[in-house]
Amino acid sequence: MAERSEIDAVRDRTDIVSVIEQYVSLKRAGRNYKGLCPFHNEKTPSFQVNPEIGRWNCFGQCGESGDVFKFIEKIENLSFAEALERLAIRAGVTLTNSHPGGQVGGAGSSGSPNSRETIHDINSVAVSYYAEQLFSNPMARNYLADRGYDPRICKKYKLGYAPDSWDGLSNYLGGHKASLEHAEAAGLIGQRDRGGYYDRIRNRIVFPIFDVQNRPIAFGARLLGSAVEGQPKYWNSPETAVFSKSKTLYGLPFARKAIAAAEQAVIVEGYTDVISAHESGFENVVATLGTSLTEDHVTTLSRLSSSAVLAFDADSAGLRAAVRAGEIFTAHGVSVRVMTLSDGDDPDSMLRAGRKQEFANAIVAAVPLTEYRIRLLVKNAKIESDDDRVILLNKAVAILASVPTEIERSRYIGMVETFHPRYRSGSTEAEQQILRDVKSYVAARRQNIPPRALYLPGSSAHGCGAATLGDATGLAVKHLIRGLMSGDVGVIMAVITGTDEICLGQSAYQETLKVLINFWNRNGYINPNQVINECGNDSIAHLFSQLLTDDSEPISIPVVLDAIEHLKYRAVEDEVAKLKTQIDGGNADAITLRRFIDLNSQLKGTKAPH
Repeated sequence: MAERSEIDAVRDRTDIVSVIEQYVSLKRAGRNYKGLCPFHNEKTPSFQVNPEIGRWNCFGQCGESGDVFKFIEKIENLSFAEALERLAIRAGVTLTNSHPGGQVGGAGSSGSPNSRETIHDINSVAVSYYAEQLFSNPMARNYLADRGYDPRICKKYKLGYAPDSWDGLSNYLGGHKASLEHAEAAGLIGQRDRGGYYDRIRNRIVFPIFDVQNRPIAFGARLLGSAVEGQPKYWNSPETAVFSKSKTLYGLPFARKAIAAAEQAVIVEGYTDVISAHESGFENVVATLGTSLTEDHVTTLSRLSSSAVLAFDADSAGLRAAVRAGEIFTAHGVSVRVMTLSDGDDPDSMLRAGRKQEFANAIVAAVPLTEYRIRLLVKNAKIESDDDRVILLNKAVAILASVPTEIERSRYIGMVETFHPRYRSGSTEAEQQILRDVKSYVAARRQNIPPRALYLPGSSAHGCGAATLGDATGLAVKHLIRGLMSGDVGVIMAVITGTDEICLGQSAYQETLKVLINFWNRNGYINPNQVINECGNDSIAHLFSQLLTDDSEPISIPVVLDAIEHLKYRAVEDEVAKLKTQIDGGNADAITLRRFIDLNSQLKGTKAPH
């Protein structure tokens, strides 16, 4: 263990603010610095750093606190000794019991093959090797020069070249007295079946990947020249003690301060996208490493900024990544917008072509994720029938359910309400129905009920009492259908008697209910197979077949009566909405006004059904 005086020296020579700023966006607040706590999710900054006493505190949910050593221990998951050694190197303090040098990850090293420091050391040697190879290989230099990467850029990002050799790196490491066992643990070389080692990266442009302290933790590599069978175009280091693709963002050491200053992160998909963006002045850009954005990525970015722009390729895979990323960001309180790129475009190609202003405009014009998804949904929809409108609405409701507030939902509902069958009766009525269906969808999801379509093909849903599968009205109609199929005469008669006063709409559920009632009135019994054969409607037959396999609890008379009361209430509610539309449009006479007042009073005096 290091001497107490050495520990004190490291603490005294370390600026706690500059250390923590590598992980958290801090702003001065009086004598302290303030930011979002990195140890729990929060929207309001509760994390404070006091440089005078060298302490940090979270006054929020987790309540953690400590000195600079404690911070590095927690944020990097290190022991005290490891945190001390890392900060000692930064402060220029030599520790008495620090492990000796001499070999890089070699026999004299106290680290195991999988230790963090060992892998950092090995990777540092590899960075030098690949850089030397790039300098001595005209073909590799010309390849990068053709893409606008001059020597200054190559040096800045420490780009390199892995020659088409099986043992170039292995021999280089051996010449530097580095342990090949440790190099294998770092993912740089592999063991041959007959003994010895081979280089894993061959004939590729190499992109070193650094952590926030600018230490090499891994490598990405792109095949130079044409693709070869059995060799992927892109290669990434395997997972190690210091590298995880799901936690690492390429370019973060360069972009960290720019993200905090702009209060915005722009996320792209490739190394070259990042380099081209940074060299064009867009320094707040980072990239994922061949994987979709993860919870860890978002946690890292949320410490630096409360907003993000996703600049993914305009294809289905990119959209799926955007949707998933958007949900994660929203959960962390980060607003997300999506940049719309033309087909075939990516940030690298745009910026290398000199379209810098176009890229800047695309960032400014980026739209909220929900709007982007709905725009794409409407754009790709083929509306040739009512069933097509139903399919679109089903998808739209699922998207709208991800919007946290009703105010935001109302904004986006306007983009799809014209497709709703009730839009014929007025936009307000269509909007209200979609809002109800979204609420039902959200409620079902909270109760872990599998998502189901809220609209059914074949429905026009503009009659009074129109029901949708999944909302309370649809469930009430379903109870009545199951009651008619129950074989219990008491339940059946409760349904037949109660529905005499209900104006049934035109949805598939309500059409099925009418088919069953008519069959009973004609025959005095209900034979499921005969009903299916006689109905002559494939949608109804399919729905009826589904209900026959429903294994829910049997329907009782109280359940039927509750369902009927619900439908009566909804019928009155629908009529009130229609009358209000007439009144708002200035088309109401005295009779209409009186009817509206009477029905509205009736609603207020009646307990709304659940």
